[in-house]
Amino acid sequence: WGKQDLSLNLASAIDKLPQMTEKKKKIDMHVKIASQILNHIKSRSLDKLQDIEDEIMSQRKLSGENKADLDSLIDRVDELDQENVKFVDKLRVIVIMILCHENLEEIAAYIAKVEELHGKGQKEAEIIGKIKVMFQKRENIESQNKQQQSESQ
Repeated sequence: WGKQDLSLNLASAIDKLPQMTEKKKKIDMHVKIASQILNHIKSRSLDKLQDIEDEIMSQRKLSGENKADLDSLIDRVDELDQENVKFVDKLRVIVIMILCHENLEEIAAYIAKVEELHGKGQKEAEIIGKIKVMFQKRENIESQNKQQQSESQ
């Protein structure tokens, strides 16, 4: 009775081998894709940028480790490594700062740093110019709010 069960199990396993091999190929392919995505995320520091963006949006400021990380990420410029913290990633953080961050001086400093590092090309200079206009509008709104508050007191 035991030998027959073993023979049936073995025959069943042999029959399923092509299906299992195909499933393994699919799993391996998905693991490879996930690994490549993770490598891309890490190479552009998107995980750190996401943490920074979350803190800016929820706390309206940057503190400790996230501030140090942003300083480091903003300073990275490697023309040979196109994957490394792209200009567009830096712009995204600055736009989020303009919309949510409470410290205008800090925002202005980051804009100036990005302009210093990336503002040489015409396209980049135009984009940074638009970012500056957006920032000036934010400064004007803040100024108007302060003026209204002082008048109401």
